[in-house]
Amino acid sequence: SPTATSWGTSSAEGYLAEIAADSSNRVSTVYESEADKVVAGVRATAKLSDQKVERIKVTLKQVNTTTASANLGKYITSVSIWNGSSKLATMSVADADRSNTDDTYTFNFTGLNGIIAKDQIGRFYASVNANGSLDSNDATYASVTVKIEEVRATSPNGVYTTSGSAGSPLVTQTGLSFGKFAANGVKAEIGLATSNPSSATITVNENSNTNN
Repeated sequence: SPTATSWGTSSAEGYLAEIAADSSNRVSTVYESEADKVVAGVRATAKLSDQKVERIKVTLKQVNTTTASANLGKYITSVSIWNGSSKLATMSVADADRSNTDDTYTFNFTGLNGIIAKDQIGRFYASVNANGSLDSNDATYASVTVKIEEVRATSPNGVYTTSGSAGSPLVTQTGLSFGKFAANGVKAEIGLATSNPSSATITVNENSNTNN
């Protein structure tokens, strides 16, 4: 069993309560090359003591397999777990466990350090990074179900509890889709130059980076 730690506010044995879906910043469509797009979230309140979220299990499954690929790697490169605005961990699709029976991909995030203070609400999110190029047919017909299956939290006395299970997930988000940028469209990423003028006219090149 887990050993006792010294991070908590007391030695009391607590638990997570008021567990519910959290849709903050969640998107329903992820486009080519987009990064850190939130696709599911869960919130919970720490009762009786601080709680340390150490494990979160997330699954993704492309359910429209008659017209789009079941291979999740065709759509995304990785999944990340966030504690609020802090990224806790990232796992590549290649490292996920792919079911041989129904092509469900399980991302089992362990060794997390997501602290929720006693009587406070913790918010945890799953995000994805999309591939730079999506197959048109896959992008048109894909429909992905995202589940936060389980959350395991530890109390300061070292005792842990697990909320949720494969048969009773904490969060289920259906209908996640993927989109391509139009062939004649433009995608721009803009960042401040090291020397940032108050105003200027910049000519942008269609095929190469434009600096400053």
